Amino acid sequence: MPDTIPVLPVFTLARRANGSLSSAEADTGAAVVAHARQCEASGGGCGPGKSVLTDDGYQGTYAYCPVAIALDRASSQHLAEDSRREQHTRSEGTWPQGLLSETDQGLLARQVLDWIENHPGIHDQQGMGSLNDRPGSHIAHLSKEQDPVTAGITMTAAAIICHLGRYTLHTVPGHAHAIGPYRMTAPVRETAQRLLALDDAQTRRLCGPDDEQALNLLRELAAATG
Repeated sequence: MPDTIPVLPVFTLARRANGSLSSAEADTGAAVVAHARQCEASGGGCGPGKSVLTDDGYQGTYAYCPVAIALDRASSQHLAEDSRREQHTRSEGTWPQGLLSETDQGLLARQVLDWIENHPGIHDQQGMGSLNDRPGSHIAHLSKEQDPVTAGITMTAAAIICHLGRYTLHTVPGHAHAIGPYRMTAPVRETAQRLLALDDAQTRRLCGPDDEQALNLLRELAAATG
């Protein structure tokens, strides 16, 4: 298997430290732009607008083609679903938990599992000197650009989730933090919980000392969304 896993839209969401935009909307939004460029290059109906002189003045002749109309409609529908989900999480008091769609939560869990499989020896829920929040652990630092293999750092499942989300990770004895855009900092445990919308019981499984228990939780989340 390849050494690196392609970065999919869900990690763009994590990097934004937001999550209110689903990968479905990210994909359809990108498709709208890509099609417009393709249509413009081929002289199709999505090209730049033109105008003709009529008795009423200049009138635009810009018109979307059927493909563009369908893509725009799909993008609008996904955007509306994302907005409804965010409003629901705020009204239910579960914001920012639950911002990612269930599909994206499963996608993130599957990518973490793939990453762990492709980096044997890195996942360790309680190794001394690793990126964890165990008392007595050594100071460790991993920037979002660094390779944990090269850095010689082992990581908990929660830390791996944050690393793939493009967070910088920093651990001092008993504390592990994820540092995001604009130096926004939160505990690794809370950041991973938010990204996967875990309840407290699931978070204890993810962050406990048992490697297999954390992996089993990720497998359950991955399987739940196909």
